[in-house]
Amino acid sequence: MTQEYYTPPQEEVVKSSMDFYAETATGARRIGMLSSDALTEALHDSRTITAMIDDGREVVVAVPIDYAVDAGYDVERCTEQILPSGHRHETFLYLPNGGLFDHMDSQSYEALVGRFTELRDGYVFASHDERDVVSAQQDLDRLLRDSGKVLADVPLRDSGAKPENELASLSVYAADMPKPEESKDCPLISWDDVYITYMSHVKDGTYPYDTENGTVLMRGSELSDGLADDMWKVYEDRFQELGENHPINMEDAKEGFIHLLRGANTLCSIRFQDGKPLCFADLVNGTEELYWLNQEFLKDPDLIQRAPNQLAVFFPGIVAGKKGTASSVEVISLLTNAALDTGGAIKILFENTNRSEGYIPDIVQAVINHTGRVSIDRPKLIDKTYYTCTQFLQRTYTQERATEEPTPVLTETGMQVVAERPPKRLRIRRLATVLIAALLTS
Repeated sequence: MTQEYYTPPQEEVVKSSMDFYAETATGARRIGMLSSDALTEALHDSRTITAMIDDGREVVVAVPIDYAVDAGYDVERCTEQILPSGHRHETFLYLPNGGLFDHMDSQSYEALVGRFTELRDGYVFASHDERDVVSAQQDLDRLLRDSGKVLADVPLRDSGAKPENELASLSVYAADMPKPEESKDCPLISWDDVYITYMSHVKDGTYPYDTENGTVLMRGSELSDGLADDMWKVYEDRFQELGENHPINMEDAKEGFIHLLRGANTLCSIRFQDGKPLCFADLVNGTEELYWLNQEFLKDPDLIQRAPNQLAVFFPGIVAGKKGTASSVEVISLLTNAALDTGGAIKILFENTNRSEGYIPDIVQAVINHTGRVSIDRPKLIDKTYYTCTQFLQRTYTQERATEEPTPVLTETGMQVVAERPPKRLRIRRLATVLIAALLTS
């Protein structure tokens, strides 16, 4: 007698997938968290692979790389630069965190192995938080080997990063302002207190308010359509090459950029010249607009090491046009001074690539301390997400073609791989060299 299986509707699979990966997320970034629209589209693609977990839910395990753009991947770079050209159709994104198989019975696992057995030669990208990177990579390796594949690591390394930190990653750092030992008696402030206090000082003449040729603070919700569009034009123009061989694209599309910029919880510091934005930075309180980050992680005071009296804010970065470099310190100083005026304690979170974490935390410290009103310690590492790529080859006829490079392993000094591919370029979200030049000229 043939056993019949219940096939849930696509909308149920989408919800189950999003719920499951939110439940199992351990780090700051949304590993496995494609949007519902992207998952729905991927489920129409016969190459998408799903699995049944032990509570009866069906979840998406792997999608073709085409849908990875929704998870921040630069699909063109992945398939045309990092990998040999011409393999896009057989390149996948593996979604689960480590420990997927702990949620599956043997029958469901064998069915999943069967789906991977159907694949011929190809590649699979994955991302794993530092808390579960070994088990997640071991899960993927086990699944591929059980499906009869020979594996070869495709090292995602940046020779421009500091030694022992070459493997592609994105990290979250945190700066305490003031230092923890100096802020024990600070009151807990609200996010509105920063802007309200600033505007009170504008009214009493402490701060000028000049949107023609000055630097001002504005709530994101107050930005006009025209100003937001002008800020987008500055953002579009500001990229420099700041990394190598990294699969993630940290550039925002215009829709995402405007959504974050004009959010109710965004506060912008803008330097104007002739009525146009020349340089700007923003801070975001809350997690709803930070769609690429794990909200539960950011809300957990233990994980981000936030004291009860600290207000946590996220710093996406600073943007400057070609003539705006010298204004960068001024822009950051206004944000810093406005926050200090409240008398509260603030924890500032920001992201780095494995290359930029060698200098951006130092720049953040230097720019804040440049105000002369506070002296903070070097920002500390809070969380790190690693990115990997594995080539899989059918064992039956490709054993001799496989390059037996080791898969990444976690050592005392971090993720390590042996072989190295020619470096490729990555563009980072915000312009760090703006701050370096500004500090040198201020």
